[in-house]
Amino acid sequence: SIKRIEIIGELFERLPGLDADASTVDDETIEELAGIKTIAGIVDWIVARGEAPEAAGSPLAADGGDETTSSADGAGWRAGGPPAPAPPVRALRSTVTWAPVDDDEALVEPTGTVAVVGRGALADAVVAALPDGCDAVLVEPGQPVPPGAGSVVDLTPLTEGWGPPEVLALVQQAVAARPDRVVVAHPHGALAAEGLGGLVRTAGRERPDTAWRSLAWTGPDDDATVAAAVVAELTRPGGPVAVRVDGRTRLAAVLTAERPVPELTAELGAPDAADGPRVALLTGGAQGITARAALALAERGYRVELLGRSPLPAAEDPATAAAETDADLRRALLAAGRADPRAIEAEVAAIRRDRRIRTTVAALDAAGAEHRYHPVDVRDAAGVAEVVADVVARHGRLDLVVHGAGVLEDKLLADKDVDSFRRVFHTKVEGADALLAATADHDARVVLFGSIAGVFGNRGQADYAAANDALDARAHADADADAGADADGQDRQGVRRRVVSVDWGPWAGGGMVGAELEAEYGRRGIGLIDPDDGIAALLDLASTPDPPAQTVVMRATPDAFDRGHGDR
Repeated sequence: SIKRIEIIGELFERLPGLDADASTVDDETIEELAGIKTIAGIVDWIVARGEAPEAAGSPLAADGGDETTSSADGAGWRAGGPPAPAPPVRALRSTVTWAPVDDDEALVEPTGTVAVVGRGALADAVVAALPDGCDAVLVEPGQPVPPGAGSVVDLTPLTEGWGPPEVLALVQQAVAARPDRVVVAHPHGALAAEGLGGLVRTAGRERPDTAWRSLAWTGPDDDATVAAAVVAELTRPGGPVAVRVDGRTRLAAVLTAERPVPELTAELGAPDAADGPRVALLTGGAQGITARAALALAERGYRVELLGRSPLPAAEDPATAAAETDADLRRALLAAGRADPRAIEAEVAAIRRDRRIRTTVAALDAAGAEHRYHPVDVRDAAGVAEVVADVVARHGRLDLVVHGAGVLEDKLLADKDVDSFRRVFHTKVEGADALLAATADHDARVVLFGSIAGVFGNRGQADYAAANDALDARAHADADADAGADADGQDRQGVRRRVVSVDWGPWAGGGMVGAELEAEYGRRGIGLIDPDDGIAALLDLASTPDPPAQTVVMRATPDAFDRGHGDR
């Protein structure tokens, strides 16, 4: 999704005959171009678009125009409308809590065909609770929804073993069929189903002409009560996409307490010297953001343990060592006899990854840090448990765990296959579960790296949004368990492990955000997080005695992501 914006933005800048620039290219245009599979097809599109007169309100108009959808994450914007406010100078921290929703919106009863996907007593109760004028159709989980359904109720998350990857096919059907309303329902606290909020939020970004809802219920769970709550969501075409119902109270996620992150100083996050050297374990810690975090922790006296899926790389082949750019690497590999373009691209990516790992290890060496690298896939629960046991055996403690591992395979929902979805989702979620199981009996702070994609949804990132939303749910579940134990006066035997999630906005540096995408963000009031601010936010979370379960860190205010949607 990032590359689409950058490439198409450059296309429009280089072809003045299109009479547009990157700031006026909307999502429909990007999707249209991305769907053309040949260069000849793109040329035909350019010729046709360049010669056609622009109608009033065209997405390509230089000023004025209708409301469209932005290409970075689906938040609405109005071409030629009032400019977005400038992003904050520094990143802000917001706490995410669940609060009652204002239910004053106008209700609209569903009519026509309502497809209820599920089986058992609850599915029957939903059918019975539908108002007159609805033609209910029961659909077995895994079977296609009948064409022409005006509303869809998905109860498949109640099916054992069904979570976001399994719900993907039904969401894709709904994206293609464009029903008026879709409600995906599941019991709150069923961790296997958590992450559906992020998936459904993303569906709402990609198909905004459908009213989407993710509903989780707590409290009384008799079938009639739950069915009434599900049908009630069908009557609410607006409002937040992800909601919870606790008895008669309807809740939604709310961002509060916007505060600048603290200044990055040598003292921030540094442990008390009398406490002895602390120990930090970081997944994905030899690359990207967590590599920066590892070095910052090492500079504050932490012993650093890095966990990564790739083996610790040996010295680079002299045939490519002098190549600096990707183009140079491709030429070097071609000269060395490589011929398959896909294999060359994979090798270029591997060389880049190995260079980042070696750079991180060299920086830790230069800082005089005590460190060790563990080549273990974070989804391997037994392997993660062995690493944690080894760390504790060698150091006698484990103070901080940072789960930064993750993969991206961005595609729109219509093009997403379930295997790709599972890879992205499970790297984050199974990795988190492995770490939480391995550290259950340790007095450690566990920081799960999430993303604003899970909080707001993000076009092309349904899997990533679902994964990060699931991480947020695990942090809230841990806080709820702590609160329940304290309220009951339980003896926790001194173990006070605390799990928190931090949802990052886009970072500057590292090559992740190019100039076109940065300009697109800036036009909507979203700035890039300075790396020092991001590290300061992490160190503060790692050292604050009682941090919130979920924190959003971004150089923007929530309305920058909500413009045109009015939901979170």
